[in-house]
Amino acid sequence: MTTASRHSMPQQTLRPFASEPGRWAREVQRARRRLPAAARGGRCAAPGESSRREELTRIHERTDWGWIRWQVPIGAEASGGPWQIAVLSPAKARTVRLASRWLTRRPPLRIYFDTRRRFWVTGTTVLAAVVSLLLAGAAMGNGLPADVGLPLMLLVPVLVDHLPGRLDARASAHVRVVQDGSQLQEFERFVVLHRSIHTSGQHTASELTGAVRLGHHLLWDAAGLLGQPAVRVPQERLKASERLLAQLAGHPLQAQSAVARRSHRWMTRPTTSSSPRCLR
Repeated sequence: MTTASRHSMPQQTLRPFASEPGRWAREVQRARRRLPAAARGGRCAAPGESSRREELTRIHERTDWGWIRWQVPIGAEASGGPWQIAVLSPAKARTVRLASRWLTRRPPLRIYFDTRRRFWVTGTTVLAAVVSLLLAGAAMGNGLPADVGLPLMLLVPVLVDHLPGRLDARASAHVRVVQDGSQLQEFERFVVLHRSIHTSGQHTASELTGAVRLGHHLLWDAAGLLGQPAVRVPQERLKASERLLAQLAGHPLQAQSAVARRSHRWMTRPTTSSSPRCLR
């Protein structure tokens, strides 16, 4: 799926930590140290460990508008690009920042019960079980009935184990994710254009702030279109957003007026059904 444009658009590929030289090499070394020795050579220690290895070798590059998840190359593998691109809601709310921090947290520590690593619990669940055991034991020693203390002692670890999934669902409401292969490759162009706003050198301080803010809104709209593989993507809207991003990089004032005109057209577009008027 390609998008043709009359404007000159940067064709450079999306690279990890482009503004921080040496950061990618440090992150790769740190991620590889988290792997067992068998997995560092490209071999999987157990059939169920392939997904765990991928989880441990994903690096989050946080940005002002969201994040990019990169897959660390292991053994003879080569990194073909980002694994996931997520765009946060443009709303400047504390819940959006908290959602970003929660969804980009590090994978939890796992404690395995067998050599094939099929049965495991997280370190947080074990800690909650120990704390609940101590607190429930102390409470029952001070007179709390056992039929109340024992269920509480068993319920706390179960709740702690299921809590991250619930929080993931709540936090995902503030994020639009593009992860499908073809849509992800197309969305990379939008991210490259947005990055070029900072490096174009044609903005004043006020223009840069406005251009970055408008670019964030355009990324949010494009992620909403491309983040649903089962839905047919309206190419006209994608082309318009890509052209506006290119204008933001080169001519921010013209692009901001174009965005304002487009927003005005969408707000004043007549609807198919109208409510009856009241006659006086």
